[in-house]
Amino acid sequence: DRYGVHDYVDHVEQYLGGRLLDIVLYNTARPPRDLLQRYAQERSRRLVEFDPARHRPGTMFVGAPLLAKPPRISAADPLAAQRSLIRHHPSELARVIIDIAALRAVRNYRIHA
Repeated sequence: DRYGVHDYVDHVEQYLGGRLLDIVLYNTARPPRDLLQRYAQERSRRLVEFDPARHRPGTMFVGAPLLAKPPRISAADPLAAQRSLIRHHPSELARVIIDIAALRAVRNYRIHA
């Protein structure tokens, strides 16, 4: 079964006690095929996908390519096979968050062109 961004948001807000999220940032980049196969074999993770057909009034969904390149795995690292290799790229994530904050700040002003 597919687990979507909207499902994830609903689940988080159940814990928060209500509809509190007005902006949701989600990843749009696909992980490499070999990592997807590994995750499928482990059945430990599932991808959270965005469904543009689902509308949620009052919530802005922002999709951006946020994945980091997979790290190099050392054969000398005995725990490497147990670690999750799909990670967000920290500087891309920070850049998008700053862009969202700037957009919110601009929406608080009257702009005349």
